[in-house]
Amino acid sequence: MTKKRVAAFAAAVIAVVLIGANVLPSAAQQPPAPIATELLTGRAVFTDNVDLKIKNKLDGKATEVVNVKDPSRTVVARITLQPGAQFP
Repeated sequence: MTKKRVAAFAAAVIAVVLIGANVLPSAAQQPPAPIATELLTGRAVFTDNVDLKIKNKLDGKATEVVNVKDPSRTVVARITLQPGAQFP
């Protein structure tokens, strides 16, 4: 082989390696979980007596009220559902 062919072959090999190194990691990324939970606050204990009432109103349905008996330990979380995800 001539020097030009060797240089062209080496350049092609380097280009394939660089493209493969950039494309493969992005293709190997995991899709997001169908249901993801992110804790926004740490678990804490209230020092005073606390009442907790949660009202849930869905479109076209009656308001559901939940009274928490012992809200002394609470945590705040963000729950993200991907399109089509369902709770078991």
